[in-house]
Amino acid sequence: MRACAPLLKCAIKPSRGWGQAFSLRPPFRGQFGTTREPRTSQTVTPCYDARVQLRPSIKLIQLAYIVSLVAAVTIAIYLLSIHDRDDRLWALLLLPAIAVVFAGIRHLRRRLTKLTVLDDRLRFESGLFSKTTRTIELAKVQDVRVDQTLGQRILKIGDLSLESAGGTSRIVMQSIDRPQEAADYILERSRASHPGV
Repeated sequence: MRACAPLLKCAIKPSRGWGQAFSLRPPFRGQFGTTREPRTSQTVTPCYDARVQLRPSIKLIQLAYIVSLVAAVTIAIYLLSIHDRDDRLWALLLLPAIAVVFAGIRHLRRRLTKLTVLDDRLRFESGLFSKTTRTIELAKVQDVRVDQTLGQRILKIGDLSLESAGGTSRIVMQSIDRPQEAADYILERSRASHPGV
């Protein structure tokens, strides 16, 4: 059994010893009520699938859904209250429906865009039908920048941009939650993977 610790990127792997594979059961009781540990030594090794993923924030998308719902309910209540026989006015409900479609497209883009922080590298993926993947070694990350507009500061989101040594373009993750914490974490991982700096 392998258990990955988030952010620490480590796994507990059993070495061969007494009994079967290491399990997370509590220590068993031996004779005379004494407690003894199973004879399994543990080694801590890097866990490939322990990773931190950054995605664009869902706050603006949720806001768009809520505004669309409120607009649809308001239009429906208004049209029911005026008792107008003209059915063409119900076409006004298309406006919130279009807003929901645009919010849904943005929601899909959010799900398909991610920045994954692995042990020694960053992987940026985006796209649905044509997918773009960029991989950067953490040791080569030179500049991590956070940009926030006034609205983003209120919502505690921001744009995170990364530049690598010798890179011709920046990786930009737009509107992520807690961008400064993400930037600090990436810089910390970059320094850890390149201790000479």
